Amino acid sequence: MGRWTNRFGFWREALSIRRFYAIPAILSVAFAAWRYLPVLERGRPMFGIPDWTWITLLVLVWLLVLASEYGVRLYTGLLPKFAVRFDPTANCIEKTPTFGPAAFAPGNATYVRILLAAESNAVISECRVWITKIEAVTALGNASEIHLPHNLWVRDKTPFKIYPGIVETADFLECHHGASGPILSGNKPNVLIGAFDTPGTYRFTLTVYGDGATRRIGIDVTWNGQWDQITAKTVQV
Repeated sequence: MGRWTNRFGFWREALSIRRFYAIPAILSVAFAAWRYLPVLERGRPMFGIPDWTWITLLVLVWLLVLASEYGVRLYTGLLPKFAVRFDPTANCIEKTPTFGPAAFAPGNATYVRILLAAESNAVISECRVWITKIEAVTALGNASEIHLPHNLWVRDKTPFKIYPGIVETADFLECHHGASGPILSGNKPNVLIGAFDTPGTYRFTLTVYGDGATRRIGIDVTWNGQWDQITAKTVQV
């Protein structure tokens, strides 16, 4: 019973009001066949085949086209696909009270993060986020690369999943009240201690991997020496 219900649901969806062009198109094909096929053969059945047979055949072919188009939509909707975004208005720059880690007393901090969202109905597995490049950007727009000993993981080293309809976040920079400058939120190699103490703009290139696909995003983070006055924007990388 469920098998027939599924098939009925398939055709109902393929011909639903959201695809309102389907039924008018079928009727148009049927009308064109009824109106013009007799003319092509000067009133005689084309190739000896009655007009109603041609009309039925054309309608069935058009139904097959519609079913194929809908099947392709279903298939592509199940392919793993995700997006990486940065939106300052969507809590990508968030000021919040802090209660750890142990290196910091309870206080306040600003966190800078990216958003990860599935763009299909498939679960994105084996996701990881790295900082692959950091640059210091001058007021004139010139960028000088800050040496990284290796790609720096964000969040943690454990792979995670992105579920449809659920937006994941990945913090990559934070600045605590009373600290000398921002610090990385994930992997913190000793060589980068104090790397962001000088107020200015720093460009972060983040690479996100998930289910065989890779996305990159560049973000310019600017701070003026105050923990709660950090701004950021996306840039081409």
